Amino acid sequence: MPQPGVQVLAFQVGHKPIWEVQFHLEVTPRVGRDLLLAKTHKIYEAYRLDYEDLAAKTQPSGYAQVNRILHADTVDVETGGLLMLTLANGIFASIDCSWSKPLNYPTWGGLTMELISERGLTVVDSFSQNLNIYNQSQASNWWTYWGSDANQAMLEEFVAAIREQRAPKITGEDGYKALEVALAAYASAESGQPVKLPLDSVRS
Repeated sequence: MPQPGVQVLAFQVGHKPIWEVQFHLEVTPRVGRDLLLAKTHKIYEAYRLDYEDLAAKTQPSGYAQVNRILHADTVDVETGGLLMLTLANGIFASIDCSWSKPLNYPTWGGLTMELISERGLTVVDSFSQNLNIYNQSQASNWWTYWGSDANQAMLEEFVAAIREQRAPKITGEDGYKALEVALAAYASAESGQPVKLPLDSVRS
């Protein structure tokens, strides 16, 4: 076990069983450590709906469908997915986690979020800060990125939390909630039925 006082940055925990993540969340405070979980990109959007606050007041549920129609001749895993999140207070969200870009697309996919409310519309595109470069001789194009670096910001926050002796802005509990949404999507796609959150009883 790490020495007391050592902070932990965990990345890509989606392949971990939920009980193992729960264990780390319970243990780290006891040994004087902080845990920051780097979240799955698409599922993190769900948490940005103030999931923690809403979940305390409502019973959220998720319903998902998946397929491998896209790039079926290239990969053996699901490439199409749609998750619908519904909260008891009427707020709902959809997460399209499909790999719907062509294989020669400039980056691995898209990362956008649209928030529609009674007062207006907010659109966030995490991959918009770039220049499109076209090569006429090779009939190809790529991106030259000039914008902010989310990975660097994550690491800087982690280091700042250690230096300032405070909890990170994105805690292990935040990442756990995002992981719950992802696991609920898998469970719903398998059963064909909505799945209630939180997943306290899941041990897989």
